[in-house]
Amino acid sequence: MQNEISLNTAEHRVRKKVQGKYRWQRIGVRFGLIAFLFIPFLLSMIKIGDVQFTFMLWTIPLFVFVDGFILRHLFRYVDIEYEYTVVSGELRVDIIYGNARRKEWLVLKFADMSAIAPYKDQYKTAAEDPSIKNIYDATSSIDSPDCYYCLFTDENNEKSVLFFDATTKILKQAKLFNAITVLSDVTY
Repeated sequence: MQNEISLNTAEHRVRKKVQGKYRWQRIGVRFGLIAFLFIPFLLSMIKIGDVQFTFMLWTIPLFVFVDGFILRHLFRYVDIEYEYTVVSGELRVDIIYGNARRKEWLVLKFADMSAIAPYKDQYKTAAEDPSIKNIYDATSSIDSPDCYYCLFTDENNEKSVLFFDATTKILKQAKLFNAITVLSDVTY
């Protein structure tokens, strides 16, 4: 019984690489939190008439505490991982924020997909079709050598594409439940 279950399941987890727009988001969060710490200093320099707001300096520890709290809760949204789980022909993609919060992102059946192929060479053009309305990127990097895509129609009847990092076991499951899967060598 255990072997039957393990044959129909596959799991893989990838961390989003820090590059491009994602890198700028991480830099922006850090810069914003550092800038937040300077508010008490700026307020203490203000002088309106004869009143100097130096009493604002006592708020520095409060701002440091609030900044640490914000950092812990905000930075998780720029520390992203994706987990793919395949169970009996169903691909589930979860997004994991800061190794603390998991959110189910997509659940798709391999049988409902119109194409499953590597994102390279002659297969690349189908994934870049301008009629595709929704693009889901669950890869470590779109330039990854194991990057695959699958085309499907979502619940709103719109053409969509999901990019993911493929493993040999996931591809075997895809081929089992959808014969049009294009197989190529992957590193996992």
